[in-house]
Amino acid sequence: MKVIHIVHGKANPASANGISRVVYYLNKYEKLAGIDSQIWAIVDGQSKHSSYKRDEFVTVECFPRVKPWGGHDIIKRLEVEKESIDIVHFHLIWFYDKNIIMDALHRFGIRSVITTHGTYSKPHAFTGKRKIARWLFELKYLNMADECHILTREEGTGLRKYGYTGKSFVAYNGYEPGDMPSAERANPDFFKDYPFHDKKILTMISVLRSDKNIDLIIRSISMLPDN
Repeated sequence: MKVIHIVHGKANPASANGISRVVYYLNKYEKLAGIDSQIWAIVDGQSKHSSYKRDEFVTVECFPRVKPWGGHDIIKRLEVEKESIDIVHFHLIWFYDKNIIMDALHRFGIRSVITTHGTYSKPHAFTGKRKIARWLFELKYLNMADECHILTREEGTGLRKYGYTGKSFVAYNGYEPGDMPSAERANPDFFKDYPFHDKKILTMISVLRSDKNIDLIIRSISMLPDN
């Protein structure tokens, strides 16, 4: 099986960008599972195709942005390899480039799936420039996909509200084992000198950012009954 992941940027797993991390680890573990998985990235300032080796697991194929008047290197590559590609997996949000790519996939007869990463169920999807983009090109992009991958059923409800009419499937977030606390930190004795050593401990792996609602998580936990 051959899977092409299309993303904006070089899929840096150390960045605060959740999408980059997801694509990096999808690529890594698909390869380890024997799948021909590749990352084709739309990169700002890129003038021609080049390969960027991130590490021993992941190499990112970097292409120029796709504009109506040019910069279609990635589409030419898709056409050359169309007979061998099973599916193109989009991780692009709010870029018109993806509409041009999606149109090409339909011409070439290549199937596609979009991971929406929760974007279209958030309030900001209905505001400002995004509100205009929704009707100009974003809905067309979504509805041209064979299916959309969502993380939760609630995200599917948000997609319907946004205007998506196609199929969707739920696949929950995974995690990178190497990012988990070590066995040493997981041992309760590690916390014996802390004032909360005798309390239950909840670990949240996330980014310290306002839209993660960490304050509301803490507040909701404080409202739980003692038992």
